[in-house]
Amino acid sequence: MEVNLPVVSEKKITRKSIDVVPFGFKMADYIRWGFLVADETAEVKKDDLFLIKIKPLKLPENTMISSLGVAKHPIVTVLDVIGKETSFQGEKLIDSVLVISSKNGVVEKGDLIGAVKILFIGAGIITRLRSVEIPKVEYGDEKVEFTIKYMEKDKIKSFKAVKSTHGYIRSNLGYTEYFISNENTEVKAGKIAEIKIKPVDLPASTVTVNCGVMENYNGCVIDFSANIRLIEERRVIDRVLFLPAEDGKITKGELLGVAYIYYIATKPPEIDFIEKRITKAAIKYIEDGIREKRMKYIHPKYYRRKETGRWDIIVSDENKEVVKGIPSLIKIRELVLPENSIVTPLYIMRNPMGTLLKVHQPGIYDLRGEKFITHALFLPAVSGEVKKGDLIGVINVYNVEIMTMEKMLSELEYWRERTNFRFKKI
Repeated sequence: MEVNLPVVSEKKITRKSIDVVPFGFKMADYIRWGFLVADETAEVKKDDLFLIKIKPLKLPENTMISSLGVAKHPIVTVLDVIGKETSFQGEKLIDSVLVISSKNGVVEKGDLIGAVKILFIGAGIITRLRSVEIPKVEYGDEKVEFTIKYMEKDKIKSFKAVKSTHGYIRSNLGYTEYFISNENTEVKAGKIAEIKIKPVDLPASTVTVNCGVMENYNGCVIDFSANIRLIEERRVIDRVLFLPAEDGKITKGELLGVAYIYYIATKPPEIDFIEKRITKAAIKYIEDGIREKRMKYIHPKYYRRKETGRWDIIVSDENKEVVKGIPSLIKIRELVLPENSIVTPLYIMRNPMGTLLKVHQPGIYDLRGEKFITHALFLPAVSGEVKKGDLIGVINVYNVEIMTMEKMLSELEYWRERTNFRFKKI
């Protein structure tokens, strides 16, 4: 597929044509994590969108990365990362990140501002995906020093930490969780809103991945706050950062976002299972160009994610003026995604004009159903014009096997036994 890649300079935005081949991948079950540590000091104001240098993070060949969903800075949120090399086969170097500030304050050199998962993969043409081999993984263990900052009673506190990049073994067993507003508030386009939600209990030894499909036409969840705990402990999420794409009102009981929760093991695991119940939320969606709002009962969904996935290319299908810091819904070359599939954005900015936040489908998003993707929610880092044929970003698409709660518990116990045996051999 031929697409245009914007090239941003101080004077103008030009474009070059590139050919993109649809690829798929297989993932190893061992994942390392990488720490995003500020390499400069920056004084920021709320809603600033900017690049900040980080201590260079080297990624081995045959890897891709995604957000870890457990490390949060009290002032800024990492939206995407910028690398000097973006091919999956070669080594990569991440030296800066795109962040947005939720408060006035200072990011200091040495602050931990985020964390990523480093996934070891074998990549190949989708039609030959079965023959793709996963590279052998060595269990690396590097020590990284940084400052962890957090909020306590409206004050920023900090402590020094030294953490290992040893990572974890993933189970691919997960379930959906829902961020439902617990207050009424007004929102304005491009202005971050910290919104209280109905508390979400996260089991011990789990990681959280933000859903890549818009669940609320007013905007999207870009981050969430949990009490400071180790990843091996239970945590509670009681508020989210919501980035509006338009002015509007958020009401109590309204669905703001969806997350995927996965069980992982950093040591011989003990399963901390929290039973999920049917919940109810008001869902705001667009269908046939009309904004709708409907109360809906939401059933918990348990599933196994497949070890294979594919990358889908998100390409603009219209010319549209965009303004820095204001999310814009852009019509794209339409995609049809299969039933029982989940979507997440691929990290490493593919378009220097901004980052892909979410994709959008008409109607109500359903993990089980076929998905007809028509638009992308794009956050511009510079003002200008997105043109028809521009590459906006890339999404990861994974097929999943839906299962009952009883089946999930059985699969978790089987994984626990195998993983305990594996740790004994390491």
